[in-house]
Amino acid sequence: AEQFGAEMLLTDGTLNRRQMRERVFNDPQARKQLEAITHPPMRSAMRDWCAAQQTPYCVLSIAILIEAGMHELVDRVLVVDAPEDVQLRRLQSRDHITAELANAMLAAQATRAQRLSAADDVLANVGTPTETMASVTQLHAFYIDIARQNNPRAPGLRLPPSVI
Repeated sequence: AEQFGAEMLLTDGTLNRRQMRERVFNDPQARKQLEAITHPPMRSAMRDWCAAQQTPYCVLSIAILIEAGMHELVDRVLVVDAPEDVQLRRLQSRDHITAELANAMLAAQATRAQRLSAADDVLANVGTPTETMASVTQLHAFYIDIARQNNPRAPGLRLPPSVI
């Protein structure tokens, strides 16, 4: 609210995500300003959270991992992949936004090719929920195995290979 104005808040005092989204994805300078505010505490919170985990491995969900240079927070990069038309359709449906805004949001992120080239592992998210869950189960077993071996640089896994 201090940086972007009180109109970015809802009447209950919480962030008006829709209005902020429209603002920052239509104004690259505003997006940089928002990132300067949000990225440092997010980075710190993720480091703290990882350090507190007692599990064989943990997963950070970072939509802008590559763009924000947050890859130093992780040992491996998992890309949950879908074709761009599917990404756009899902984004519009999830956020109830126009195709124009969805395109602007995706344009602000690394391209699909950039994400895939940075990936150690790829999970194709194009099948049914049952098919995707089978791939997640395989991925979990793979991560447990490399955690046991203490080998985060193990060769990558592509699930399912026929889709990639």
